[in-house]
Amino acid sequence: MAMHRTRTVLPDWEPRILTAEGAEGVELAHLLRDGARVVDTLAEQLTELLLSRAPGTSYTPDELADVTEEHLAGVPLESFGSWVHYPWLHTVVRVLPEDEFTELRTSRNRHRVTGLEQERLRDKVVAVVGLATGRNHAFTLAQEGVGRSFRIADRGPVALSDLNRAPASVTDLGLPRTVAAAREMYELDPYLTISLWPEGVSAETLDDFLTGGGTADLVVEQCDDLALKAYVRERARSLAVPVLTDTEACGVLDVERFDLEPDRPVLHGLLGGTRAADLAALPPADRVPHTLRLLDGVGHGPRLPAGLLETGHTLVSRPRLASGAALGAALVADAGRRILLGQFRDSGRYHLDLDAVFRDGAPGRIPADPAGDRGTAGERGAGPSATRPRTAHPELALPGTPLTEEGLHRLVAYGILAPSPRNSQPWRFRTGDRILSCELDPERRSRRADPHGRAALVSLGAVVSNIEIAAAAAGHLPTTMPSVQPDSGEFAALLSFTPGRAGAPDDGAPAPAELVDWIGRRATHRGPGDRSALPAALPGRMERAAASRGARLTTLTDRAAIEEAAEILGEVDRLRLLIRPLHDELTAALRWTPDAVETSGDGIDVTALADSPGTLTTLRLAAEWHTMDFLRSIDGGRALECRAGLIRSASALCALSAPGLAEESWFHGGRALQQAWLTAAAAGFALHPVSGMLHLMAALERGADPGELGLEHADARALRDRMRELRDLLGLRPDDAEIAVFRLFRAQSPAVRSLRRPVADFLV
Repeated sequence: MAMHRTRTVLPDWEPRILTAEGAEGVELAHLLRDGARVVDTLAEQLTELLLSRAPGTSYTPDELADVTEEHLAGVPLESFGSWVHYPWLHTVVRVLPEDEFTELRTSRNRHRVTGLEQERLRDKVVAVVGLATGRNHAFTLAQEGVGRSFRIADRGPVALSDLNRAPASVTDLGLPRTVAAAREMYELDPYLTISLWPEGVSAETLDDFLTGGGTADLVVEQCDDLALKAYVRERARSLAVPVLTDTEACGVLDVERFDLEPDRPVLHGLLGGTRAADLAALPPADRVPHTLRLLDGVGHGPRLPAGLLETGHTLVSRPRLASGAALGAALVADAGRRILLGQFRDSGRYHLDLDAVFRDGAPGRIPADPAGDRGTAGERGAGPSATRPRTAHPELALPGTPLTEEGLHRLVAYGILAPSPRNSQPWRFRTGDRILSCELDPERRSRRADPHGRAALVSLGAVVSNIEIAAAAAGHLPTTMPSVQPDSGEFAALLSFTPGRAGAPDDGAPAPAELVDWIGRRATHRGPGDRSALPAALPGRMERAAASRGARLTTLTDRAAIEEAAEILGEVDRLRLLIRPLHDELTAALRWTPDAVETSGDGIDVTALADSPGTLTTLRLAAEWHTMDFLRSIDGGRALECRAGLIRSASALCALSAPGLAEESWFHGGRALQQAWLTAAAAGFALHPVSGMLHLMAALERGADPGELGLEHADARALRDRMRELRDLLGLRPDDAEIAVFRLFRAQSPAVRSLRRPVADFLV
């Protein structure tokens, strides 16, 4: 049990931990026969522990019983855990074994404190001097798991006047403050180790207090005696132990890192050259000037100095409040945790002045709309921006003959309704005499998720497919010739047109007249599906549409395979947000307000991504890199895999590929993607690409240098591994160009459609 120093006989303050076996079992049985109150919620504690280890899991009663039996590993439930006898309460409480008790009791600390950090804190020893307010500090430190072993010192009893700030009750009156504090801490956690110093500490006993049983890792000093304050610091400095003190009356936290600054003057040098022994020799009245110097430079209202002046006259001691004591305990616990974890190294005086914070016109007040330009879904529905007419697509009247420059511009209007990565619209167009050059705009394509421009080529192919369909439906037969621009070396497609009407394709693919009306109605659906079965004819129609452009479409409907794909692609989504270059590129494309959506005409309207309020919240949190950086450090972020659930809701998962690895392969694959997409839309089915990282993953798999792409090797390896898993699952051939992976499901028209920039912006 806990060691303690005492020269007096103390009331009961230590619990006794018993098992149900042997002599302890006999003692336990005697207590129960003697009428001790019994608190036994072990079964509930065990259930809560198992559920905390599997967040998001919904066990059936039978499944939970199986998991519980497996955890007990053959030990009967009645023999599991510990019985804790609190003699001062005449109560016996049954709790989990120590490690599991600690894990569950601190489980709500995660991820403010990680599991590894919590383990490090358990090994720390904290010494607290002065328990009138220090009782708050000791309890809060123990409650937060900052330290497992405590030494507490105070020579006074609990008085009625202590109850204005100490977490005590009238049942504690007259008890030594050390006993009352220890009881409260043990009632929180019976596995703590607490040493009591009911006579307080002095210059003679400080060494034993700080080093007995091992040197303390942190000292919290909360005593009123100025000389003792100095003694504590002088000895802590010689032992290289940091000291924290909260001046709860004015919100000042003193941090003295004697562990890092062995020559640092005590109390920041505010005592000048006065030593503890010199202060001890002074009468109380002569110590007041030194006490006042501790408040130099500290902003405060008039009530603090007034209280100091009245002390000894109209006041017995300087005034304190429960709110100040609670605030001080919070400051000490937070700073102490950071110090012991190596997250905070500076010494100094830190001031949180509540008088300055809580006053009319205070500058620190947070605006009513802290989100700024990142409004919530609810905020989007209010105000003039949300009610302005929004044109998602340009005018799509088909051009007549002859095909003039205006007619070519109308074909461009059809073309730019194609999808593109992050709605970046990386295209530009040049017009000539019945000729249209469709090119990539290198300034607008992704440099991270699409390092070799493959996704941009796919989007260009989709643009050309739209133009081909629209032109043919209007009586202008297109001829498409891929080429490379001589000046830039960039890929382009040159379209020329001759008068004529397209007949029905020989391969059974949809004719232009069947698809042209769907160009303006096609959209990316990001909502959940209902897993309804596909119409029997739809896969074949989509496969023929893709094959008309030389591509291969694979349709996956097996639920187990879709589940496996959801796990792979969910992990890819998580990685995308936890890798800084990819995170920044993705979040830069998000548009958070109606004004941002309409002004830019590109990017992704966040409401199109938010299939539920929870998803929008996830997006807002994920947009902050410092949050993602922390999740990355603890290998967290499972909530970022939210698209995995959408994949599971699909009727089918499809993979599209094209033969060969030349640039033309991705271009023709894009033409095939748009043909298949329009075919699905015409059948009332939605298509949602879920392969935003596909081209980066494939590039890494084929040997791209991670360093040149700004990736760490571990991240690149994880993405390569996911690519191989996906390739095996979906039957993607290594020598084929990967075009897209998408989910297919029945859905209504999307509530939000991505905007496009004006046609004039694309013309060169």
